Amino acid sequence: MPVEPAAFAEPPILPSSQGRHSWALPVPLTSFLARDQEIADVSALLRRDDVRLLTLTGPGGVGKTRLALTVAARLAEDFTDGAGFVSLAPVAHPDLVAPAVAQVLGVREAGNEPLVARLQAFLRERRLLLVLDNYEHVVDAAPLVTDLLGAAPDIRILVTSRTRLRLSGEHEHVVPPLALANTRGQVSYEAVAEAPAVQLFIVRAQAVQEAFSLTAENAAAVAAICRRLDGLPLAIELAAARVKVLSPPALLARLERRLVVLTGGGRDLPARQQTMRDTIAWSYDLLSEPEKRLFRWLAIFVGGCTYAAAEAIANARGDLDVDPFDAITSLVDKSLLQRVERGDGEPRFSMLETVRELGLERLGESGELEDVSRLHAAYFLAFAEQREPASFISTPLSEFERFAADHDNLGAACDWLFHESTAEEGLRLAAACGRYWYTRGHLREGSARLHRALATTGSTPSAGRGDVLNWAAIFAITMGDIQASAAYSQEALAVWNVVGDARGRASALYSLAEVEEYHLHFSEAADLFDQAITICRDLGQLDDLGRALALRGGVAYSQGDLEKAWMFEEEAAAIFRQIGAVRWGGVTDWNLGLFALSQRRFPEAARYYQHSFRSLIDAADIVWLFKPLAGLAAVSVENGDPETAARLLGAVDEMLLGIGGRLYPIHQPVYERADTAARAALGDDQFTAIHDAGRRLTLTDLCAEADAIVTKAEEVERESRRRGAGISALTTREREVLDLVADGKTDREIAEILYISRRTVNYHVANILSQLNVHSRHDAVVRAHELGLLRAGPNASRYT
Repeated sequence: MPVEPAAFAEPPILPSSQGRHSWALPVPLTSFLARDQEIADVSALLRRDDVRLLTLTGPGGVGKTRLALTVAARLAEDFTDGAGFVSLAPVAHPDLVAPAVAQVLGVREAGNEPLVARLQAFLRERRLLLVLDNYEHVVDAAPLVTDLLGAAPDIRILVTSRTRLRLSGEHEHVVPPLALANTRGQVSYEAVAEAPAVQLFIVRAQAVQEAFSLTAENAAAVAAICRRLDGLPLAIELAAARVKVLSPPALLARLERRLVVLTGGGRDLPARQQTMRDTIAWSYDLLSEPEKRLFRWLAIFVGGCTYAAAEAIANARGDLDVDPFDAITSLVDKSLLQRVERGDGEPRFSMLETVRELGLERLGESGELEDVSRLHAAYFLAFAEQREPASFISTPLSEFERFAADHDNLGAACDWLFHESTAEEGLRLAAACGRYWYTRGHLREGSARLHRALATTGSTPSAGRGDVLNWAAIFAITMGDIQASAAYSQEALAVWNVVGDARGRASALYSLAEVEEYHLHFSEAADLFDQAITICRDLGQLDDLGRALALRGGVAYSQGDLEKAWMFEEEAAAIFRQIGAVRWGGVTDWNLGLFALSQRRFPEAARYYQHSFRSLIDAADIVWLFKPLAGLAAVSVENGDPETAARLLGAVDEMLLGIGGRLYPIHQPVYERADTAARAALGDDQFTAIHDAGRRLTLTDLCAEADAIVTKAEEVERESRRRGAGISALTTREREVLDLVADGKTDREIAEILYISRRTVNYHVANILSQLNVHSRHDAVVRAHELGLLRAGPNASRYT
C-alpha cells in the first residue's frame, strides 16, 4: 500500500468521440498492494442505487487516496462519462473548491451566472464518478457536494477525508491500517510473510535496496516494525526507505521515537506528507483550540481509555470550554481518535501510536505534561482501589478484565508515582495491582514494579508497604527466587507487627511457610502454617484460611502423613466450595491428585488432575495450569503412554517459560518421574520431537488429552482387575468407607465422619464396586463380608 497520495502523472483532458470529455485518472508511479478486500467493499458500495455519496475516512497516511483511485479506475467503465479526480490538497479556502472542480471538468465561468449553477448544468446530463480528494481542510464547502448531487441524478461522488462531511445521504467507509502479523507466542516466518503490512515493507525496502529480503532471522523485527507503526502505509514506506542504512533490528530500536525516523518522503509528494509528523500535524492544525487541548490531554492515556476516564481527566479543572462528548465525537470524526468496541458493551477510545506521539510532543510543548500526568496517576489509583477485589481467593478472574483493559495505563501511573517519590500513593497503587498482575500471569512485570515501589518509597512501616512486601514475597517464590521471598516475608512480618494488622501478619507467615517448605524444612513450614491458620480462624477469614489449609495439606504429605494431608485438603476444598472459589478448588484438586498418585490410585489421580485443569481454565487462570498437567503426564507414564507424557511435559515447559514460573519442590518429583520414564521409553530424539510438538498444544487440545488420560487410566485398571489383582488392592481409606457403607451411612454422613467431600466418597465407592466386581452397595457389603474384609460393626450381622 503506497503513501497517500502517491506520486501521480498529470491528468490530461482528452476529447471524447461524443463531444463530451473523458477525464483520465492520475497514474500512480508505484504498485498498489494488499487492499483487495477494501477495493471490493468500496466498489460494491458505489454500485448500490442508494449510495450516491461515499466518504473514505481514516487517519493521515492510511491510504485513502490510493484506494479511491484504484476503485475509480475499476468502476470507470460503469459510467458513460468515466471517472474524474479532483485534488483539493492545494486548495487554501472552502470558496475555492468549486473553481477546483470546474477546472478539472473543463467548466468555465460565463457572464454573471454562478459557477455552481454552471457545474450543475454541466453534470445534469452526465453519468460520472467524481473523486474529491483531501476534503478535510475545506469541509465548510461540503454543501457544494449536496448541490451537485441534487442537480445530477446519475453522478456518484467519492470523497476522501480525515473527517466525514456530515451530509444527508452520506455513507462512510473507514479505511483501516494494513493487517499486521500475529506475533503472539512464537513468531512464524510464514505468518509474518503473509501479513499485508509486511508485504508493503518488503516491496518498498527492495525499491531502495534491491537485495533486501525477508528472512527467518529478520522476520520478527520486520513484524515488530510494522506493528509499532500501526500498519499505516505512509509510516511503513518512510521506515522501509531506511533499510538502505539500517538493518531491521537497528531500525526497530530507533523507532522508540517514531516521528524522528519517519522522514524523507518523495520530493514529488506534498510537503505535509514528506514526514509522518507533518502528516499528523496537518490534522492537528485543523482543530479548534478546545479540541487541540483535548487531543493533547488524551495522549496521556496508554492503550486508550473509556469515555468516563477521558472526561474525568480532560475536564478535571472544568475549563475545557467545550462539551467533552461533542469534542471526543469530533476527534473520532476527524480520525485522530478511534472508537473500539469491547465485549462488555463499554467502548474505548484510543490513538494510533504514531498519532499519540505527536500528541505527547504537543503536550510537552504546552507545559501541561506534569499536571496531566498527575491527574492521570490519581485517576488510576482511585480506579484500582475501587475495583481491587476484597478477596484474592474467591474473586473470579473475569473481575480483572477492567484491569486488563487499562494494563498500560496502570503501569504508566505506577511509573509516574514512583518517579515523583509520592511514597504512599505509589505503594497503594502497586498493592492494588498485585492481584491483577499475579492472577493474569504478569509475573516479571509485576515483580519489577513491586520491587521499584519498595526501592523508591522509603522504609517507613505502613499498611501500603506491608501489602507490597506481601505481594513481592508471593511473586518471588512463584518465580523461584526463594532468597528474595524470604527477605520480603521477614520484612513484611516486621512491618505488620508495627502496624498491628493480624491479617497482614497471617499473609507474611504464609509466605515464610512456603519458603521453609521450598527448602524442605517441613516441621518449620508446618508450624508457620499452623500459626497462620489460627489467626485466620480467629478472624473468620475463610478465604485466607482455605489457602493456608490447602498448602498445609501439602506439607503433611511431604512429611509422610497422608491421613492428615487428606484432612487438611478436604477442609480446604469444603471452604472453597462454600465461598465459590473455583480457582482454589482447582488447587485442592491437584493436591488431592498428588495424594492419590502417591497411593497408586491412578484413575482417581487422573480425575482429580482433570478436574483441577478444567477448574483453572474456567477461572481463567494461566499461572497454575502447568501443575495438573505435570500430574497428568505422570499418570500417562503409569498408563504405559510415554508419548502423551512427553507432549504434556512440552506444554508444561512452554507455560513455565511464558510466565517465568518454576515448579515447587512438592511437584518436582512428579515432573521428574514422568520426564525420566518418558525419555527412557522413547529415546532422547523422539522424546524431544514430541516434547516440542507439545509446546504448541492449545487449551482445547490439552482438555482432550486430559479426558483421554482419565479414560485410559480406567481401562488399564479394569484390565488389571480382570487379571485378578483387584480384591486385595483396597486402600485403608476405601476400607473405612466400606465399613461405613456396611453401617448404613449415606454419602453425606460418610463425608462428615471422614472429613472428606461427597465427591471423594463417590470416587471411593466407585472404586470399591469395581474392585469387588459388583454393581450395588448392598452387593459390595455382602461380597466384602464373604471375603472377611469388614470390621465388626452394628449392622454386620445382617450379612451373616
